[in-house]
Amino acid sequence: MNGEIATDRDVAALEERVRKLAGEKSSLELVISLMNRMSEAPGLDTTIQNMLHALADVIGGLDLILYYMREGEIHSADINGSARHSTSIADPLVQRVFTSRQPEEIEQPFEDTRMTTEEFASAYTWAVPLLVGEELIGVFKIECLHISLGDMPRELSTFFAYAAMVLKNAILGHSRLQHAYTALSAEVKVRKQAEEQLLDLNRELEARVLARTAQLQRANEHVRASEEGIRRSLREKEIMLKEIHHRVKNNLQIISSLLSLQSGRYRDQEILRAFDESQRRVRTMAMVHEQLYRSENFASIEFGENLKRITRELVSAYGRVGIQLSLDIEPVTLAIDNAIPCGLIANELLSNALKHAFPAGRRGTVSISLHMIDPSHARLIVSDDGVGLPEGKRGCEPPTTLGMTLVTSLAEQIDGSLSCATGAGCTFSLDIPLPPADPAHVPP
Repeated sequence: MNGEIATDRDVAALEERVRKLAGEKSSLELVISLMNRMSEAPGLDTTIQNMLHALADVIGGLDLILYYMREGEIHSADINGSARHSTSIADPLVQRVFTSRQPEEIEQPFEDTRMTTEEFASAYTWAVPLLVGEELIGVFKIECLHISLGDMPRELSTFFAYAAMVLKNAILGHSRLQHAYTALSAEVKVRKQAEEQLLDLNRELEARVLARTAQLQRANEHVRASEEGIRRSLREKEIMLKEIHHRVKNNLQIISSLLSLQSGRYRDQEILRAFDESQRRVRTMAMVHEQLYRSENFASIEFGENLKRITRELVSAYGRVGIQLSLDIEPVTLAIDNAIPCGLIANELLSNALKHAFPAGRRGTVSISLHMIDPSHARLIVSDDGVGLPEGKRGCEPPTTLGMTLVTSLAEQIDGSLSCATGAGCTFSLDIPLPPADPAHVPP
């Protein structure tokens, strides 16, 4: 009998052991399920709601609230999704647990609870701290539970420890995210302000550009109108100058004709020669005005062509046989104020050579050259290989004839340098000042 009784006891102990192990396994599976549900989704708010709903589904209770610290403030979230934060805790139970870091419970009579099943004579309110080492992360408060803390499966303590670590990580991640968001928001704000400033500056710049463009358009219109007026005035003046030169030329031709008519009343050869020389001088001046009349430039003329024409007319007028003419003339532009005096000087010097260098039918050569000697001076040379100056006459000073007096006076008038050399013939050299180069005008 004693052996059978011992066997029954062993069987009973084994059965109790099996039931206990099955309960522990069920509790462990329950805790693992809680942990998995709590870790399903990222984010602080989602983690907290998963915690609250997992506890409510497993151990029951009403009004589940999680209190936790974040960035120096106390936050709370309930199972209904409400969230609050403050600088202090109003609930005395939660405040005690925050201070003691130990779990507490309050047992309440049935009539003071919201329990709906009368078989429970009382209900419990839990306040459980969530600790990571010595650091308090938060506090769970669960009301209207039908079991006390002493009857709580010990595996739930593992869940609360795991919940503390998950909540800490979620808070840290949320804080980092919040700081990053705050920094990003500040940077976005700064960039928006910079963009707004740039837009304001761009709008201001566009307004200035538009205003400046309108101002420039008005100025351009004024300039165009002024230029048109100037061009019109220039055309009128050009026409007027052409007309003036044309009339001067005609008047000089009239004077030449009058001199010719007047000379017809005389028989004295000396008087006739004087009239003839005066006519040639007048025609020389008329040539310049005729060239200006035909030119587009009224400030200067190409003197080389004018000199060739003077030479041809004088040779034709004197009709000297046996005298060769040598021309070495390059294009030289003279100011109008110098062209007429130089023409008269060339007329006098060439006339003098044709009249006096080759007396009694003597043969010889008269040379005329015109060259640039530097950018500001040209040189006119009239020379012959005739009899030279009269005996006792040296150089150009002092002049004793009207022609040489005129040559000397005109050379001084244009600030030219006149020199004379004699020997085997006679050579007159005149250095002529030139006008400054005009880049807008290319001589013909």
